[in-house]
Amino acid sequence: MSSNEILLEKNLSSNAKVNIGLNIFDKNSNGYHILESLMQEVSLSDNICIKVYSCDGGVIFKSKGQPINCSTKENSCYKITSIVKKQYNIKNKICIELNKKIPLGSGLGGGSSNAACILNFLDTFFNIKITKKEKINICRIIGMDVPFFINGGLQYAEGMGDQTSIMPPIFKDKYFVIACPQFSISTKWAYSKINKNLLNKKKLYNLLALEDSIKWDFFRNDFEEVVIPRYPEVRELKKAMLSSGAVYSSLSGSGSTVFGIYNNFNQAKSFSDFIDYKKYHITVTSPIYR
Repeated sequence: MSSNEILLEKNLSSNAKVNIGLNIFDKNSNGYHILESLMQEVSLSDNICIKVYSCDGGVIFKSKGQPINCSTKENSCYKITSIVKKQYNIKNKICIELNKKIPLGSGLGGGSSNAACILNFLDTFFNIKITKKEKINICRIIGMDVPFFINGGLQYAEGMGDQTSIMPPIFKDKYFVIACPQFSISTKWAYSKINKNLLNKKKLYNLLALEDSIKWDFFRNDFEEVVIPRYPEVRELKKAMLSSGAVYSSLSGSGSTVFGIYNNFNQAKSFSDFIDYKKYHITVTSPIYR
């Protein structure tokens, strides 16, 4: 066996998510916010090619596609691989090639998805048998959205977004149009603005929406209160989606992505064909249930 032989080369799909409603209750002492949200995995995805070598070595990271605005050591793919190698004494050289298709700064969770996808792969390939609790603790090092992607599907997220419960496949017959404007929105900026609007009012709006038949009017995303005045284009996109037959439209997370949920593919495709592709990264996706 060559010292530099590839033991396995594997292509992984790392899917995006949308937040169907995001309700913020308070700010925690650690700086994170207490919230509730429904998180739905969708078929828009990055591609990750992982090569595990027989020889000892570190982590090699390469990327193509959409530009990544961080250093290699700050990238979630590199960070999660390095953490797992150190924590579970994995000596093998590992090469990760990321083809980035999920827009950055869009509220679609691309970096978080990448980390969870690689964590699941390393656990299986090296037969580590990491418990779900241990996985969640590892994921929290990267970000609070990462635990969702361990199992994906549809989950109800609460706490800091890291406490999740699997939900039935409520949206399995729907189609999601995802429209990402050319501008991105800083999550840090959005949270800093929403602090002024926190109310002690709060009900579990996004969970109440699922009682009996879906009550679309119950869903709400608190970020719209601060994002739309600054970026009125978001309001126009929402209105256009609802006018074209979407049963619901909103920001995903803090944006900049606006998504619409449609009952049939033709309506979704018709809207996506109507939108100016020079102004938006737009795609028709389906919900993913594993």
